[in-house]
Amino acid sequence: MVPAFRLRDLVLGYGGRAVLESGVLDIPPGKVTCVIGPSGTGKSTLLETIGLMSDTFLSTTGPEAAFAIEGEDLDPRTLWATGRERLAAIRRERFSFIFQSTNLMPNFTIGENIRVAAHGTGADGALEDRLAVLLDAMRLPRNVLDKPAHAVSGGQKQRIAFIRALVKDFSILLADEPTGNLDPDNSVALFSVLKAHLAERGRTAVIVTHHLDLAETFGDLVLAIEPRGEGPAAITVRKRPVAS
Repeated sequence: MVPAFRLRDLVLGYGGRAVLESGVLDIPPGKVTCVIGPSGTGKSTLLETIGLMSDTFLSTTGPEAAFAIEGEDLDPRTLWATGRERLAAIRRERFSFIFQSTNLMPNFTIGENIRVAAHGTGADGALEDRLAVLLDAMRLPRNVLDKPAHAVSGGQKQRIAFIRALVKDFSILLADEPTGNLDPDNSVALFSVLKAHLAERGRTAVIVTHHLDLAETFGDLVLAIEPRGEGPAAITVRKRPVAS
C-alpha cells in the first residue's frame, strides 16, 4: 500500500529554528489521521509541510531522508527552490483545505465562495448535486448560498468551510482546527459528516485538532506531537488503524 505521505528523517521549522522532527512516518491512504499535541509543538508546521503551503524543511537527520506524496518523491532539499509550479499543481489537483479562520471572501456570496473554490477541479458537473447533499448534511438552508459571506454567523461559516472543501474533487483533505469555533455537539456532528463523506469516496484526511476526544473517536490513526525539552518535538503514534 502506497502511503498518502511518506516522511523520513526530516527536521521542520521556521527561520532556522527547528520545531519538529518527523522520524519515520507513513500516513496511510483512505484513512483519517488526527494530529494532537500542546500549542507550539509543530502541529500546524507538519500540516503546512505535507500540504506544500510553506517551506518548513530545515535539514535532514539521516542518509535515507525522503518526502513523498502518494508515491511521488519530492526532494526536500530542492523542493521550494526549483519546483514551485509543480507544487502549485499538486495542491490544486490533489488537496482540499479547511482552516479555522475559514478564509471566505467577504464580498462574495456563500455560493460564489464555494463554486469558485471548486471550479476547474473536476467537480463542476456534479457540483450542484454534491452541494445540495452537503447543505442538508450540514443542516444549512439552500438560501444561504445567496447570502454575502459577511452576513452569516461564525458557526455557519465553519460549516460552509467544510462544504467548500468537500464539494470539490480531491484525494487528500488537510484541516487545521476545523471545529475550533464550534460547540461540542456541532463539532461531533461535523466530524461525523466528514468521516462518512471521506469513507464513501475513499479519500484521505489529515486533521489537526486540540480535541483528544474527537481525535480518538474519528481518527483511524492518531499522531501525538510531544515536546522534548529544548530540542524539536517528536511524533509518536497514539492510535493505529484497525487492520481491514
